[in-house]
Amino acid sequence: GTSGADTLTSGSIDSILQGRGGDDALNVSASGRNVVVFNADQATNGTDTVTGFTTGTTFQSDVMAITGTVDMRGDGDALQTLAEGGALNADTGFVIFTTALDDTEASTLETAFEGLTGEAEGDTVFFLAGDGEDAALVRTETNGADDASVEVMARFEGIGDLSDLSPDNVILPDPVMNT
Repeated sequence: GTSGADTLTSGSIDSILQGRGGDDALNVSASGRNVVVFNADQATNGTDTVTGFTTGTTFQSDVMAITGTVDMRGDGDALQTLAEGGALNADTGFVIFTTALDDTEASTLETAFEGLTGEAEGDTVFFLAGDGEDAALVRTETNGADDASVEVMARFEGIGDLSDLSPDNVILPDPVMNT
């Protein structure tokens, strides 16, 4: 893609789609293991709309990848599946939230993330949550206990229940190594 609002469609083979800047439309409904790439910085990424994303662990399951370096929570190398009120592990960089929300608006996602426990000021965590049909991927920045801000990176239309999403469907960004 370009810095503008692009429309990209996967072929009937394994494909990699990256919209880059702008609010892009990414269609990965064709067969094959498709990788949808997002930049870790929402301002550089834009807010993309993804359709046709296949969850699960089969050879046809799609993957979301986040590129760039991020000063994430702990080592930032863990993916967690959590429900409402769940506790973040020390190194969680990505949360798949399995409690269905009323909608996927930023304010609803922010409230859901703030309902988790164990967050600390300065944490950066990617958070994917949905309403049972659609979902949104946000980058969260924790400002303190039960105080976070979110930036919507992508909306996944028709992704369904997130319980079928697995660690095989996510590639985390490179964490900034604190020495």
